[in-house]
Amino acid sequence: MVHEVFLKLLADEEVRRSFRDGAFGAWLVTVARNQARAFLNKYRKEQLVEPEVLAGLAGGHTDAHEARFELRKLVEEFQRRLPAKWAPVFEARFIRQLDQRTAAAALGMHRTTLAYREMVIRRRLRRFLLREEDP
Repeated sequence: MVHEVFLKLLADEEVRRSFRDGAFGAWLVTVARNQARAFLNKYRKEQLVEPEVLAGLAGGHTDAHEARFELRKLVEEFQRRLPAKWAPVFEARFIRQLDQRTAAAALGMHRTTLAYREMVIRRRLRRFLLREEDP
């Protein structure tokens, strides 16, 4: 965890600029706490999907690695079926898991436009996964 905080301080200019006048130690504690929360959230997301569930989603494969590979292929197939203007939104929000404000800024669009496209993508993804219709 110490390495993650140190890397965050070195690599992210925005984090370095976030230090204002005040107690440097308190700022470091805040950065470390935020990094720890981000790590725990990522870990929890990864642990939500058990290997058996992955296997069931990936067509009955028993090997977790093989199941992840099959799921990756499924995601790539969905991405190919998306209209070109929605693919970057899918990448930013679902693959890279950026928050809406950050994703909208990175894509050069209003947050409300991004939120609308995200809503449509979620609907299409649900239909795709349930095989209700092709997106």
